[in-house]
Amino acid sequence: MIPLRDINPTQRFPVVSVAIIAVNALIFILTSGQLEDAVTRYGAVAFHYSGAEPSVIRAPDGLIPPVDDDGRRVLRALTHMWLHGGWLHILGNMWFVWVFGDNVEDRLGRFRYLVLYFASGAAALASQILADPAYGQPMIGASGAVSGVLGAYVVLFPRAHVLTLIPLGWIFLTAVWPAFVFLGIWFGIQILQGSLGPDGAGGVAWWAHAGGFIAGMLLAWPLAQPQRAMRRLPRD
Repeated sequence: MIPLRDINPTQRFPVVSVAIIAVNALIFILTSGQLEDAVTRYGAVAFHYSGAEPSVIRAPDGLIPPVDDDGRRVLRALTHMWLHGGWLHILGNMWFVWVFGDNVEDRLGRFRYLVLYFASGAAALASQILADPAYGQPMIGASGAVSGVLGAYVVLFPRAHVLTLIPLGWIFLTAVWPAFVFLGIWFGIQILQGSLGPDGAGGVAWWAHAGGFIAGMLLAWPLAQPQRAMRRLPRD
């Protein structure tokens, strides 16, 4: 399922969402020629935070050792959200920001939207560390933070309509679903894939997606209420 657009107009231009897309695109272009080095230096590594004995990955051409802990845990927790492993990775994440981020930004306000984005990214990282504390390779991507935007969207606009592309082999269908249906299915897929374990995860941090989504849901109303609270003016 691919969201084409939501039918949910906004009142303001999504400055922050566009900036997030632009910065991610710029960093992707700048690091594309030295991606492996950038991932090693700036990706977040689970055992650096958990203190667990790191695992070693067995690849067809030999063992892949864990990335050494250089003590830059806080920096890596921030920088890993801005790196992507390929065109499909970044296009998928940024497309979800484009489709769903504008309404969340419009509802929360720009500053609170940024708070939700980064807090969801942090929660996503924590979720993946809890799921696999010994993982020794860098994790990268904005998926956890973007998942928080999706979680906030389903809380704030559950019945907004989402135009969706459904590929069935060589046949492509379109359908309009309420946001809570589309995003509920999306969340279910993350849980299912994460439950398959490392062998079925396909190199994707599924629990980070789930954790970010839940964080976005929990943060949506607390961040939205102060922004849109109604004020009663005193009467004469």
